[in-house]
Amino acid sequence: MDVIPTVLDAAGVSVPKTHALDGSSLRTLLTAQKDPSRKEVFLMHSPHSHRSKHFTSNRSGDWKLIYHYNPDQPSQPTQELFNLAKDPSEENDLASTNPEKLTAMIQAMALRL
Repeated sequence: MDVIPTVLDAAGVSVPKTHALDGSSLRTLLTAQKDPSRKEVFLMHSPHSHRSKHFTSNRSGDWKLIYHYNPDQPSQPTQELFNLAKDPSEENDLASTNPEKLTAMIQAMALRL
């Protein structure tokens, strides 16, 4: 979704105010600079069978939630929670030890879907 805004930005073309675009330009990030105007939020929703997985991944800052849907028992989803600053390899699931952060991430995910 960021491709069109990035290409337009690189070409120096502004989007008409009457035209809605999803995404934002990655031009600053592609030059290896931080872009403080960009939120560190990422959502990937895959509610269909893909390698036997049904999940939504929600990243906000250093935190990442992986919400696994259970099509066979929809009332019993599972969740994983990681602090990527401390655990970039996602080896230490913090869902059971950080229930407040887990709940906040699930609520934020639901608002974005």
